[in-house]
Amino acid sequence: RAEHQVAFFDIGNIVHEALELYTKDLIREGKDWGEIGEEEQKKRADRCIDTVVERYKNGLLYRTERDTYLITRLRRLLTRSVWAITKQMELGFFQTVDSEISFEILQKTMGENVVHQMEGEEQQLRLIGRIDRIDRMDREDAVYLKIVDYKTGKEAISLSDLYYGLQMQLMIYLKAGVTENTERTKRIVIPAGVLYYNIDDPMVEGKADKAVVEKAILKGLKMDGILNEDDPVLPSLDSGFQTENGGLAANITSDILPFATNKEGMLKKTSKTVTTKDFADLMDYTERKLEEIQREIMEGTIVVNPYRKRDQAEETACRYCPYHSICRFDTRIQGNSYRVLEKLGDSEVLDLIHK
Repeated sequence: RAEHQVAFFDIGNIVHEALELYTKDLIREGKDWGEIGEEEQKKRADRCIDTVVERYKNGLLYRTERDTYLITRLRRLLTRSVWAITKQMELGFFQTVDSEISFEILQKTMGENVVHQMEGEEQQLRLIGRIDRIDRMDREDAVYLKIVDYKTGKEAISLSDLYYGLQMQLMIYLKAGVTENTERTKRIVIPAGVLYYNIDDPMVEGKADKAVVEKAILKGLKMDGILNEDDPVLPSLDSGFQTENGGLAANITSDILPFATNKEGMLKKTSKTVTTKDFADLMDYTERKLEEIQREIMEGTIVVNPYRKRDQAEETACRYCPYHSICRFDTRIQGNSYRVLEKLGDSEVLDLIHK
């Protein structure tokens, strides 16, 4: 008999889907995030949770007292997420234009050793995905695009992982978003950033007034990713950095995004930013990496060659892999060893992909 059980990923899936409903309602109504007050935000969030819960696994979540508590937690998570995203959007000049957009990329190959390929026959690899949210800012000179992906666990982007082909998701989304918006608007589309938003409801310890508490919560929900450092992107993402002379305000750390300035108004080294050209090179490199992976798939390459990160010994390809019983990889057996990946700095990665 199947047991009634709600796993951690169910919580993430429900909030994720409810957030999609909330966002699509805003887009359909032609409203910005900031046009909805906090009381109305909660009402809308509750309706979205109710809609998703009612159809989730045929109403499975209404069966026990534990589920009642879980639904309360889901409401709180979504309400907090909507509040935080609204605050983040109010600080900038971008508007949400798409939510949960599906895309498909077709890669063609004519590899010499492709398995089951007739001579001269063209093969295609289909890459299908969904972008959680696309924010856009329209200027006279160009359209600026920001890609946001929702996560239920702490996720940080790493150019080192991107270089090794371990974390290409956001750059693939960006490439798809730029391509689609270029075709739609017939204008130049410039990447503004790729970001992870962590779905959470952080707790703040101690007593403080509402403004201090909200600022601390917003910091706890700061997005991680890569931003475009070229004008006018950063002050358009966080208007607290705007100045009359067009530069960046000095000695400020963004509460919502991974960048900060020193006392001279220059970006600190801890800022996760690259140039417009760097973004183009990163997208091109990701496309080449996809072609490399595609070629190996089409050629039937199935060698057991898992990775291990040198700076994180426990971080291996086998850590969460469910296919260990099939590949039988075991370092105690002669000939079985990890492919060790060196940690690369952002500047090292950019130098390598520029070559």
